Amino acid sequence: MPGQTTALHADDGDPTTEGGPNGGSTQEPRGERAEDAALPRLENRASNLGIGPSRPTPNAASESSESQCAHSTQSTLYINRPIPGPPTGAQCAPEQQNAAQPTGSSAPQRRRHDQHLPQPAGAGCRAKPKPRTRKTLRAAVTIASLNISGFGSNNIYHPNNKWLHVNQLMRDKKIGILAIQETHLDELHRQKIEELFQQRLRIFATADPDHPTGKGGVAMVLNKEIVDAATATETVVKEGKAMSVTIHLKQGKQLTVLGVYAPNNPIQNEYLWEDIYEFYNNPLNRKVPRPDMMVGDFNIVEQAIDRMPQHDDRRETVARLETLKAHLHLQDGWRQLNSTERAYTYHQKATGSQSRIDRIYATERVCAQAREWKTRPTGIPNTDHMMVSVSATLEGAPNQGPGRRTIPLYVLKDQRMREYMAKCMKEALKDLDTLRGWRSAQDNPQHILHRFKMDVRNEAIKRQKRMVPVLIRDLQATETALKEIQANASIAESDRVRQASVLTERLRALEKKRHDQTRKDVKLKNRLEGETISKSWCRLGKEKAPRDVIYTLRRPDTEGVNEERYKKDSKRMADLAREYHDSLQLQGLETNELKRIHCETIVLGNVTTAATKEQRDDLASSISKSEVALALKKSKKNSAAGLDGLTYEFWTEMQ
Repeated sequence: MPGQTTALHADDGDPTTEGGPNGGSTQEPRGERAEDAALPRLENRASNLGIGPSRPTPNAASESSESQCAHSTQSTLYINRPIPGPPTGAQCAPEQQNAAQPTGSSAPQRRRHDQHLPQPAGAGCRAKPKPRTRKTLRAAVTIASLNISGFGSNNIYHPNNKWLHVNQLMRDKKIGILAIQETHLDELHRQKIEELFQQRLRIFATADPDHPTGKGGVAMVLNKEIVDAATATETVVKEGKAMSVTIHLKQGKQLTVLGVYAPNNPIQNEYLWEDIYEFYNNPLNRKVPRPDMMVGDFNIVEQAIDRMPQHDDRRETVARLETLKAHLHLQDGWRQLNSTERAYTYHQKATGSQSRIDRIYATERVCAQAREWKTRPTGIPNTDHMMVSVSATLEGAPNQGPGRRTIPLYVLKDQRMREYMAKCMKEALKDLDTLRGWRSAQDNPQHILHRFKMDVRNEAIKRQKRMVPVLIRDLQATETALKEIQANASIAESDRVRQASVLTERLRALEKKRHDQTRKDVKLKNRLEGETISKSWCRLGKEKAPRDVIYTLRRPDTEGVNEERYKKDSKRMADLAREYHDSLQLQGLETNELKRIHCETIVLGNVTTAATKEQRDDLASSISKSEVALALKKSKKNSAAGLDGLTYEFWTEMQ
């Protein structure tokens, strides 16, 4: 059936280290009450977030006054107010002064090719945002981009080597293609890293020609468990600045992703877009696949809204980028869906300013099918950029189902959940005893068992939603606070910059804490199971390969019939497979019911062997608890749950 691949495995410096279930650690929450698990009001937690009012917070009456809110200069953390609409008037700052251009001998000198670069029509116009579409469930691959700000420790086995964290990140977030900037990665180091993670990662890289290990550099990292890395091809567009990778999909389709790292200098930044334009416009490169997506650190923004404090970037540089986008038919997918929203990817600690310089561009065809545009911290140490990602799919990809919910182990360990399970079990046993061998269509052991399982399952779902670990609650609360601060135009911009800076740093710290906890759990698991013959140990030597996705199933009975021949929906494909296998079971059998019963009577009438009295008594006797315990002991552990969502661990907890 079509589906995503399982989670990758994290590393702790050892390429054979694996992650725990569900792609990493899950903090075991305490048995909290439901009311304790609810998120506290964020305005009461301002002090915990490191933000406090510079003056006494206005009372409720003053807060309700629109005039006071509009002119308030207090730095109170405004959390629970509705997110305002698009800024108007003076807040918009549509056309501000361009950044000063470098002059004199320090400005780089180079040829210009303006005559070969058509200017985009209506360069200053905003694209009309597209309406949000209904979320699809097509099979997709996650494309992401991250500036890691250097290599980290030169020792690839050292815990501070950032590639250990990159491997863990791609496993935890199930990333298929990750574009990395500022890799500082020469060919020797690339080979060592790829050899270390050869079972999971394939790495393409281009280094800065002037200083390979000291600045710049772009890498495209492929997850072997998600994409077909063996047949992937690379193209270096600009050494140390831009390269593309093409992965091959089913049905002869392919996806090309261009990763870029643009210079900070606005003039050099402009020249990069000119070079990329010339590369793809060169007749000698007409066979090079055009990118379906362009991702990376662009070091400029196209709109003032993407900076805080707001200001426009150098107009000529922005125009060159827009020209390249027009030539490659690319558009800012996230901004198309979020025309007025603010989400920044880079935070400058010294000034507190933020910007959305890390972006993902895609063709209209890809944008129409893409979903889950995200901006999030990674937990990688000494990295001042957020990671941007999107789940991309193409037309013809199969539609997946929503999946099957199972009860996590930490819910089964919860004291309140265990008490509820014991209560339901007692009630089920009482109902079963009441029957005393009598049964009807509604009152029978099967219905009692079904009611028991459904009651437990539904309660487990409720408990799972309430039992949010403290760290996760803090992350969610800080994320919500940051978004609302960034969108609240009623706060003075200087106060908004300060508060957003504090919240951003807190968000990074919390994500790093979660990231480090995962690494500790992985290290512990590797210590316990890495040198013993176990399931985890047996998987270490296996070559990773992407899970084969079934794109379509053909109905065998539609030849020459004006009926849908191919099924792409996972549920319909499952129904078709079940019908096919049911038909296989009936091949060669008598389909006439009366004739079949007659034949069975004849056959059974000739059977002379009968069960003994001891055998009949044994079959009629009730199954003891010790027999159930023995059966569970012999059952396979860590197996997939059935249709009811109850795992092996659930039944062991019920003993």
